[in-house]
Amino acid sequence: MKTPAGSASAELEIRKSRFLARLEPIAAPEDARRWVKVWREEHPRARHVVHAFVLSREGVQTEGASDDGEPPGTGGRPVLELLRSRGLTGVCVGVIRYFGGVLLGTGPLARAYSDAAALAVEAAEWKEVIPGQNWSLTVVWGHRGVLERWAAVHGGSLRNWESS
Repeated sequence: MKTPAGSASAELEIRKSRFLARLEPIAAPEDARRWVKVWREEHPRARHVVHAFVLSREGVQTEGASDDGEPPGTGGRPVLELLRSRGLTGVCVGVIRYFGGVLLGTGPLARAYSDAAALAVEAAEWKEVIPGQNWSLTVVWGHRGVLERWAAVHGGSLRNWESS
């Protein structure tokens, strides 16, 4: 899986409608809600702020999407499907639409949201996420160094040492 190293943005114009895509790294669903609020405040004249997010933590995937008043399945769902298909996590993508006066129809509208989101995804820098595991071990204190070296060789780390 990949997670964003930072923010990214892109813009697309289709039949006089502007689609501004914004991508932000997130650590919790509340972060996605906060970003949507920020985007609404930054673009008070925009007609819609469609968004989707994906988060994977400790083996549990959390995701969400909103069409924000667009016909059902034409905004948030295509963006969410894009994030899923690319194997992304820890990311929220919003697409802000300024309506240009021309109705696009459901198919072209869904493609416009997906295409705008894809441009932001392509503009972002990504880092690989390797899911880890937590283990609880009891070892002889004198073997701590051996265990630390083993963990380092295998890309892990040790924490919460207790002596008894």
